[in-house]
Amino acid sequence: MYAISVWGEAAAPFIASCTFIGNDWFAVDCYGGNPTIIGCVMVDNGGIYGGGGISIQSGSATITNCTIVENFADTSGGGIISVGSEVRVANCIVRNNTPAEISDDGAIVTYSNVMGGNDGVGNIDADPVFADPHGRDFRLMPGSPCIDAGFNNTLPRDRNDLDGDGLACERFPVDLDGNPRFADDAATADTGCGLPVVVDMGAYECAGATSDVIYADVDGSGAVDILDLFAVLDNWGPCEGCCIGDVHLDGVVRIDDVFAVLSAWGPCP
Repeated sequence: MYAISVWGEAAAPFIASCTFIGNDWFAVDCYGGNPTIIGCVMVDNGGIYGGGGISIQSGSATITNCTIVENFADTSGGGIISVGSEVRVANCIVRNNTPAEISDDGAIVTYSNVMGGNDGVGNIDADPVFADPHGRDFRLMPGSPCIDAGFNNTLPRDRNDLDGDGLACERFPVDLDGNPRFADDAATADTGCGLPVVVDMGAYECAGATSDVIYADVDGSGAVDILDLFAVLDNWGPCEGCCIGDVHLDGVVRIDDVFAVLSAWGPCP
């Protein structure tokens, strides 16, 4: 049956760093709930109606840095299906799902590698260069176009200090292996968006020089200060592309982004 089932408007689970393999139905099935799904691998899961990987109906979901491959469904959206829902997909690799990668009623997809292509800022369609996909090793090899190609702002604040470093002001800090989530591959040009380093697409991060990425630290200095406030004001209004001043990710830089900077003010202890 389902690996995880989310039902009811009040259900808002945080599903992070999980591997879903070979479930008969969906990996995650959501009806009316509001899950946050981060850093997961979903492979070879099936869905009778759609969404062998993730099925979202009559709810909302945020799906970030997931690798969703080789899932299947009888009708549509072998990877992800969204029906009457608000779904945001970012920094994900969605490939080789059948009969389609994403059934995108209400889905906003950005900075993701989607087979066949998908409308949205930062999206690509290219071989992700997995280490051993037949052996279900979906780590990225050198030269992968998914390296340094995501958007830092899509990772939420690490309020529960998942990496145990005493910092609750940084963005989600670990990949599926437990390695640092933000690492720079010096051999790869940054095609994503963020400072001081750019997150990879998918559940795994390539090795490289690591750095903490602080929530609302727009200029990547390691502290939230007046320069970040100026950066937000400089981006004011509707924005597309690499818009680092859009802290709330709603496509517009406005007063709620100023409040985000003020709420995180100061150095990250």
